[in-house]
Amino acid sequence: GYWLFDWMQRPEYQLTPEGNALYQMMNFTGECFSDTELVKGQKTSDYFDSDGNLLSKPPYVDDNYGIELKKFGHLSDEGATSLSQPISWCLRLDPADRASGVDLLRNPFFMGDD
Repeated sequence: GYWLFDWMQRPEYQLTPEGNALYQMMNFTGECFSDTELVKGQKTSDYFDSDGNLLSKPPYVDDNYGIELKKFGHLSDEGATSLSQPISWCLRLDPADRASGVDLLRNPFFMGDD
């Protein structure tokens, strides 16, 4: 099989396994955690500075999952692009910003051809 998420360690960025997961989530979604989300975290200061940046300041890498979807070979370019939108709605860092099941089912990718 093939993994959509590549959870490789990046020791050159001096990240703990948890910090590495946060780093990859931010790269994959293209988002930063909001102040509202950071305030909720009991361990925020273990991973983030006061500006919401990871403490070790690793570089941003665009881990575009639309490109990764095309590697599966089961989807056309159009299908991979179409599927990347509902996936991005599910992977929002703030749970309040995530799509509902109803919203997802209304997406053209899941509606199918009639």
